[in-house]
Amino acid sequence: MFERRGTGAILADADRKSMQSAIRAISDFDALVSRFGLDPSALPGVSKITASSTSAEYLVPALVAEFTRERTGISVEVQLTDSAQVARTLGDR
Repeated sequence: MFERRGTGAILADADRKSMQSAIRAISDFDALVSRFGLDPSALPGVSKITASSTSAEYLVPALVAEFTRERTGISVEVQLTDSAQVARTLGDR
């Protein structure tokens, strides 16, 4: 998922594209909510995230915080697994 660069790491190209897709999905959701005049904080539900340990540690907390900031009725479940299982889960859905 990450490529090591010097003393740090960056998202690999495929994972950067996945991240961009997730951001677009959230944006599309927000557009629908706005279009129908719904209050995002009033929408109940569960969002499920499958992530590898590195993503779960470095990326997911900020994304969940941003997503749930105005969507207080939505809870987030994070399934922690290895990268191969993340790929299988994405492929299955």
